[in-house]
Amino acid sequence: MGRASSFIDLEQGGVASKDTMSSIERNIKDKNCSRLYIAGEAPSSIDTVKQAAAQFDVVVIDSWQKLEIPNTRFDELRSEYPNTVFIVIFQQNGEGGTRGGVTADYDAPVAIKVHRVDSTFQYNYASLQKNRGNKTDLNWIISSSEVVNEEELATRLDLVQP
Repeated sequence: MGRASSFIDLEQGGVASKDTMSSIERNIKDKNCSRLYIAGEAPSSIDTVKQAAAQFDVVVIDSWQKLEIPNTRFDELRSEYPNTVFIVIFQQNGEGGTRGGVTADYDAPVAIKVHRVDSTFQYNYASLQKNRGNKTDLNWIISSSEVVNEEELATRLDLVQP
């Protein structure tokens, strides 16, 4: 796609984290590294995110809760920077909902939930919870990078159940 991207890695600390660097080496092609800016902190919270949104086509935030602002501010970003793609990780609460309230679930055009199936991570998958005007019946099996429908996913998950 050729888009310049900013990764605000508040969970692991950006390039100072060996886990972040290992993930980048494993998942980002060398030719794309020049289009990726990584920050390990957001010293001015949402203003730092806004600065990134003004400069980059895509802004990834891991995770929103580390900004220490209400989820209601998410729509503010989308309104002020309509041409920027925001990929934001919102942490879950104990009931499986969005920590800090469901406002972000309603404001986002797409909501993806990652499911941890077992300790091997082999069958972990991501499902579309919301996809405005588009299909939501597709799932991505992370370890094999496969997209499968609900029926195929159920078949594979039956293999994991004790």
